Order: sequence, then C-alpha cells, then structure tokens
Amino acid sequence: MLSSNDYRYENVRSRIAFLLRFGAWSAFVAVGAATFFYIPWKNNFEPYVLATGISLMLLSASLIVTPLARFSNCLNNYAPRPRWIYLIIGFGVILRIAWVISVEPKQTSDMVSYMQAAQRIVDSGDYLYQLADGHIFYAWRAVGYPAVLALFITLLGSNEWVPFVVNLLSYIGCSLVIYKLAKLTTESHRSGLLAALMFAVWPAHIMMSGLALGEGFSLFLFTFVVYALILTFERESARWAILTGLVSGVAVLTRPSLLVIPVLWFLFWLMQTRRSWYRLALVAVATITMAATVAPWSYRNFEKLGAVIPVSTNGGDNFYRANNPLADGTFKSAGERDLSAYAHDEVLWNETGYEWGKQWIAENPGQFILLAIRKQGILLGDETFAAAWSLDRAFDPPHGFYRGAANLSTLWWTLIWILTVAGVWKQRRFLISSPQAGFVLWMSLLFVVIHSVYESQDRYHLPMIGILCVLATLWFDDEIDPDKSGS
Repeated sequence: MLSSNDYRYENVRSRIAFLLRFGAWSAFVAVGAATFFYIPWKNNFEPYVLATGISLMLLSASLIVTPLARFSNCLNNYAPRPRWIYLIIGFGVILRIAWVISVEPKQTSDMVSYMQAAQRIVDSGDYLYQLADGHIFYAWRAVGYPAVLALFITLLGSNEWVPFVVNLLSYIGCSLVIYKLAKLTTESHRSGLLAALMFAVWPAHIMMSGLALGEGFSLFLFTFVVYALILTFERESARWAILTGLVSGVAVLTRPSLLVIPVLWFLFWLMQTRRSWYRLALVAVATITMAATVAPWSYRNFEKLGAVIPVSTNGGDNFYRANNPLADGTFKSAGERDLSAYAHDEVLWNETGYEWGKQWIAENPGQFILLAIRKQGILLGDETFAAAWSLDRAFDPPHGFYRGAANLSTLWWTLIWILTVAGVWKQRRFLISSPQAGFVLWMSLLFVVIHSVYESQDRYHLPMIGILCVLATLWFDDEIDPDKSGS
C-alpha cells in the first residue's frame, strides 16, 4: 500500500507525464494550423493569407465533421498482406530511377562542395574546405554525409551517379523504418503500408534522387532514431539502446543540431505512465553510445584546431547570419558586421559568430521573435527546393518541367498537412494518452525549434517528412482506443 508521500509523488509524476503528452499534441496542432497560413504567405498570396489559411483549416476540419469522414474508413474493408510493403518500395524505386533518367542530375552549390570534400577524403584522407578567400577550414561542415559519399566513391568509383545510389539506399531503408514506425505507433499494419506509399510518391523526395544533398540521408537516420528508441523502451533492450546511440552519433555527425536529442529521450521517459528506472538507464546507455560515436571526430578536431569542437565550426557563422539587423530568415551570404575578418582563425570565427548573434538577440528580443516566426514560415510554407535545385538552378533557362513540378510539390505538401492535422485532431484521445505518440510529436517539432533560431530553408524540413507520413495516416483509421497507448 502506498504511503501518503508515495501517493503524492505518483500524482505529481502522472501530471507531468500528461502535461508533456498534451503539450506535444497542442504544440503540433498549433504548428499545423500556422502552416495553413504560412503556405499562402510563402507562395506570394499575401493579400489572401488570412482567407486561404482559414479555408485550409476548414478543409482539414471538414475531413472530421462532415460525411467526408466516412471515406476515412474505406480502407478498413481491406486486409493488406505484409509483402505489399516490398511492392510499394519497388514502386518508389522505379519512380526514382525514372526521374533521374528523365532529368539529368546536375550538382550545384552545396552539392559540388560535398562531392569535392568526399573526393578529397578518398584521394588524400584529408577532410578540409578551401574557402573563396583562400582560408582552409578543417571542420567547416559536418563530416557525416561527405564521409558516406567517400565510402561509395571508394566502392563504386568516381561516378556521377554515386549520390543517386546513396539516396536510393536511404529511400529503401527509410521506407522500411516508416512502415515499422507507423505499425509500432498505431498498431495498424494498414497504416504502415499507407505511410510507406505516401513516402514512395513524395514528389520532392523523388526530384532530389540524383542530387548530392544530405537531407535524404539525414531523413533516414532521424526516422530510424525515433523508431529505435521507441523499440528500446518497448523491449527494454540494451542492444537497441546501443544501436540507437550509434545511429544517433552518425546522425549528429551529419546534422550537428541533433546533439540535443538526448533531451527528448529524457522527455520520453518522463511521459511514461510507468517510469522504469531501467528505461532511464537505457536512455543513459543510448546517450553515452552517441557521445562515444561522435568522440573520435571531436578528438580529431581538437588535434587540428586546439579547441573543443564536437562536430563542425559553421554553426557560429550560420547563427550570426540568421540573427542580425540584415537577417530575413533564410540564407544570407553575410551579416551586418564583417565576420570574414576572423576567418584566419577557424575557432575564433565560429565563436565570434555565436557571440555577435547572442548579443543581437539580447538587444532585440522583439525582432528576434518576429524573425523566428518568419523562419518558421520559410521552413513550412512550401516544398519547392527539389524542383528548384533539379530543374531551375541547374538549367539556363529553367527546365520546362520546373513550374509544374514546383506547383505539384506545393500541392502535395499542402495535402499532407491537411490530412495530418485532421488525423492528429481525430485521434487526439489516443495521441494524448500515448507516450510513444507524444515522443513522435516532440521529435517532429525539433526542426521547427532549431530553424526558428538558425537560418531556415524549406529543404531543412525534409528530415521530418517520415513522421508526417505516419501522422497523415491517422485520418484513415477508426478512432484508436487509448488503451492501446502503452506505458
């Protein structure tokens, strides 16, 4: 029998768990509602932002409260077979092969930089970047994606289709993870297949198939980390905790902003209705393994630069360019103050960028908040990056498919959010009761938070589309029993 102190402790713990789960659901719904206004703003419908945003919200609501909701049950009469997942993945592979055959991949901008860095690793074993002003940086960008490209260049040779192979394998792996994550979260095999199908036909992901952009690889790693940690808790498995940490370490080496994900793992533990101390120990194991995976690279940076640089040094420059009087939320080549004067010292350059950015935020908190909202709009307002990189910037004049491809991408992005918000609202009782669902929602919001501070582009939301595929399928299910939410 519980003592009065034990009872109070359990009561407080339950309240914290509920508030974290409810907070995740509420924050996601708020972001989804805001996205309905960001989309017309980003697509230059500024006179009609309010009307369009309200119309999209009403359209999403109509999927729940009108006869259209009955359509969501149409798939309940079908009993899909497990092997259909391989047909769906195969269909996605065919679409991506057809795209690169139809549109020749041309590497530009960051893609050229990644390929050159990868080739340098293969040729000399060195990882460095020579900037336009002649300065050499040894940790300018995260090493993860160039290292993967270098691995495949070593295996396949210096071929122009190496990025396509990396992207295709990332697609296959991510499809399987999305399928399993949807099944694990909703306990619905049909939801898993539908989520994989949405991912297979995702226009932007198809269009970037041949491009040396690290977002596709990051998407696979990030989605796997979400799935692996849920499975770690489900099975209370140290092996899965170690695997979670290893993959998270690679993800951090690819996208340094993910260094904060152990905080969300701890929140997942707090969201449990039954908090096992063993599960908390598993979070510690995953965190230590992640740190151990990143540590060799951090040590290499210390030897090269004489300072503690966990992954890369471009964070300070990015942070300042995103937070200064000239910042408009997206990429700017320079801020108001000349940071290039410190480029002779890579570490000082990085530290000065952070110092100047923090100073501007402290002096202009109101402008920072408004700029953060603008950055969210840039991140979530459309998804034309793949069409732009593959059909516009690589061709002069732009490829004839460009305008149609950009419109298709934006239409798909809008449709996904309509379904996602409808599904998240429809299944609110289940989502608020489920620690797993709360964790998935918090993880999806991570990139919104990160790119409310750092610079924002629509391609930076790509790592969250696996989770959006899972959430968009919720509308097609009958209301899920909260008793399935697990502990």
